[in-house]
Amino acid sequence: MRRFLRRLSPSMFQRRLLLLSVTCCVITLFLALRVAHLTVSQGAMWRQRAELALVRCTAIPTRRGPILDRHGRILAEDVPGYDLTVRYTVIGGTWAYEQAKLVAREEVGQKWFDLPPDVQSEAIRRHVAVFDSQTERLWDQLAALGGKKRREIDDRLLTIQQRTQRMVSAVQRARLAAWDRGPDDRMRLEQIAQPIGEQVAYHAILSGIDDGVRMAAMRWIADTLEQGSCSPWQHVAVQRSKQRHYPAESHAVTIDRRWLPMPMRTDDPVTCRVDGVGIHLTGGLRPCWKEQEKRPFDLLEDLGGYLPGDLAGEWGLERSRESTLRGVRGRVRHRVDEQRRDASAPEPGQPVQATIDILLQARVHALMDPRFGLMKLQPWHGNPSSEVLGIALRGAAVVLDVSSGEIIAAVSTPGFTRRQWEEDRDTIAGDAIDRRHWNRAVQIAYQPGSTLKPLIYCAAVTDGVLPIHGTVRCNGHLYPERPNRYRCWYYKMYERRHGELNGPESLARSCNIFYYTLGRRLGQRSLTAWLDRFGLGRTTECGLWEETGGDVPSPAVNRGEDLGNSLHMGIGQGPIRMTVMQAANAYATLARHGHALPPTLTRDTTSARVRSDMQVHPAALTAVEKGLYLAANADFGTGYQITTGQGRERIFNLDDVTVYGKTGTAEAAVRWSDTNGNGGRDDGEFWVDFDRNGHRDAREMVPRSDHAWCIAIVRSQRAGASRKRGGPYVIAVLAEYGGSGGRIAGPIVNQIAHALRAEHYL
Repeated sequence: MRRFLRRLSPSMFQRRLLLLSVTCCVITLFLALRVAHLTVSQGAMWRQRAELALVRCTAIPTRRGPILDRHGRILAEDVPGYDLTVRYTVIGGTWAYEQAKLVAREEVGQKWFDLPPDVQSEAIRRHVAVFDSQTERLWDQLAALGGKKRREIDDRLLTIQQRTQRMVSAVQRARLAAWDRGPDDRMRLEQIAQPIGEQVAYHAILSGIDDGVRMAAMRWIADTLEQGSCSPWQHVAVQRSKQRHYPAESHAVTIDRRWLPMPMRTDDPVTCRVDGVGIHLTGGLRPCWKEQEKRPFDLLEDLGGYLPGDLAGEWGLERSRESTLRGVRGRVRHRVDEQRRDASAPEPGQPVQATIDILLQARVHALMDPRFGLMKLQPWHGNPSSEVLGIALRGAAVVLDVSSGEIIAAVSTPGFTRRQWEEDRDTIAGDAIDRRHWNRAVQIAYQPGSTLKPLIYCAAVTDGVLPIHGTVRCNGHLYPERPNRYRCWYYKMYERRHGELNGPESLARSCNIFYYTLGRRLGQRSLTAWLDRFGLGRTTECGLWEETGGDVPSPAVNRGEDLGNSLHMGIGQGPIRMTVMQAANAYATLARHGHALPPTLTRDTTSARVRSDMQVHPAALTAVEKGLYLAANADFGTGYQITTGQGRERIFNLDDVTVYGKTGTAEAAVRWSDTNGNGGRDDGEFWVDFDRNGHRDAREMVPRSDHAWCIAIVRSQRAGASRKRGGPYVIAVLAEYGGSGGRIAGPIVNQIAHALRAEHYL
């Protein structure tokens, strides 16, 4: 080879020239291959990047869709306006520190980096007070501009700081978890402490400002322009905003008191001012953070994504219908080389029409307000002791249209107002006792008590464990050898027996022995299956994400457990709980002659609700209808009358309306402390460990150990009443730890029926 090269290139110069030529050829070949690779296999990608470099994109804001009630009244809408915003670095105090650090470094000069850390800190500390005073002066000026007290500005700043720090903590925990997972997903440690968008964004201090405040703020900003970042006003901005307005949450409701129980009855109507109407259903907004991580905004790929500072639904319809309400931003594309602009218009969020009637909701809200009187213990509520007399009760009410399954009203008490939520959110959310932010209609499940008996009767007859004309004898207790266990309420209170009872009579008199017997015959497996068919133990999918499914037990492991659970489930006790919404839905199924239809809170044509036949024995449904009628209209029915200090009177007193009702007094899970030392379980001696700390707190005392239920199906009998304006409607009411269902919940159901008449539903 060497000889060949020497013959080919006899001189050193020729050999070097040949080597240089070969090297140039190799380099040229490599460059040619690289050019081919870039132009052929990666050409499209680089052309796209080149195109993007010539395009400038700007997002166009959109607006959130409105929420309407069933008659088109606005419940929530975006209102354009302006906010006076301040950068979080000023709010959080880092601006004052950074400015003090810059001044200290300028004083020391190049020797700054040679100073020990403690000397640097002391030099910075001497200047921080100056910038802190500027920040304090800024807050005073903003308070004066907005016509607010300085305390209100301080509360707003504290709310922003707390909310931002919660978000920072959550994001840093997620980053640290990603770092701990291992090298494949590991991020650098310095990335964990990187600020999130909320820490560099502007936050509204004054919302919805008028033009006068806006112009004054802009003058302040312009006057401090020469000072640059040394003035906190250069970190203030007037920004366009969309305030979410809820115009229907305050109402003045006039109530006719001629049909109240005698101790409260008067010919003079009363006007009640109610606030926070429908707030549990409409919902609210919060700054996004989870949404931003899951669906970040992208000008090219996803205009419906989230940017820092965007709002997202937090509860209620605002959350469950977030994708419908949100809308999509528009985009302006500016082609630099061609000086061409094209735009895609923003798509506003779609309206969501709720099924509730906000005026009926306001009436029910007023009736459920303890200030009105029905939702606090009265002398005629079974002679409550003086310690609990007048105590406010917690509870919920649901009104359901049977034919459509639409929820016309759903009230939870105690509630809250939107102003209270904005100003004192942590107190409301952290109150484990009143739980005002919980929607008791769907979010808390209770023992159903005797209201479950119509469902048990349908199951027993359909499964053939009770003949349609079959009877059960009530001797006061289920087992002769154990007269103090599994007793009938009638025997326990009056030492009397119901005797031989058929199905309708058992419902009207609410005999425990009858349903202990049916529970034993059905067994836990069959009971569980039937309760599932009636919608218990799972959410109704009514349109609220916070809804709970309640409790229905699995089939028992051993025979002893099966028998005990079956007996208690027969009377609506034991390992079973249901929400007020589930109760209303189950009775609506009975009113539809055994046809199940999921309840709904929105009129959404895109979601199909399937109507299904539960195959309940028709004779059982007829017997249940008769039993519920007798319970509300026969003098021996448990829902017929109450006794006050002025005598006896009927619970339901609405003319030309047929009422089918069932009351229930359900034993609740409570603890007892014999505070007066008499050995008796007296009113006011019961308590519930709401905060689960194992200690009895004063606010955890509850008046009684029973929940008060009443559920009624009402139908107008007026001549010419249309199907839409005549019912039937289901009204379900629960009062937590109130005691007797007939005495407490019954009159409330009656007044809600009068409210339906006042709003032209009956």
